[in-house]
Amino acid sequence: MLNCPEFATCLTPGIAQAVAPFLRTAAIGIAVGLALMFGLTRLAAPPAPPEEASLRTSVSAPVTVFREEELEIKVFVLNQSDQPAREVRVQLSGRDLRKLTCQDVDPPDCFEEAIPQRVSALMGDLGPGEITAVTFRFTSESIGRLNLAAYVTAANLAKLHTTEIKCEIVP
Repeated sequence: MLNCPEFATCLTPGIAQAVAPFLRTAAIGIAVGLALMFGLTRLAAPPAPPEEASLRTSVSAPVTVFREEELEIKVFVLNQSDQPAREVRVQLSGRDLRKLTCQDVDPPDCFEEAIPQRVSALMGDLGPGEITAVTFRFTSESIGRLNLAAYVTAANLAKLHTTEIKCEIVP
């Protein structure tokens, strides 16, 4: 404070009153900016990888079948993990599949497609410890050895399960 009565002013309270709104605005802006920055880093971060399923596959197919009989291939899938296997798909393929004609898939509601290179069925989700099966029925007009493969995939399965299928169609 000045000692002169004509110039009596108090500098400190005036500056504090002038600076207070600016400090308040700056503090709110910094808080909002930090919240946005942390929120955007969480959005941009890669999602956590899905928990992997562990499947076990078994195939039942005859070693030989007569040409006039149906060739029935049954694929069993067991979920050995503690979490569900999502979108389990069974696919039969191989060069020799062209010699066969797909007649039926059981259960019929899981049938996806049948083309000369492959036949596939979507089994859906498979719970922990659950087992499912799909049966493919084929006919053939030719005789000879068949080398096929059953492939089992799932949305949360890291590696493809492959099982070889060898059989022979006799006259």
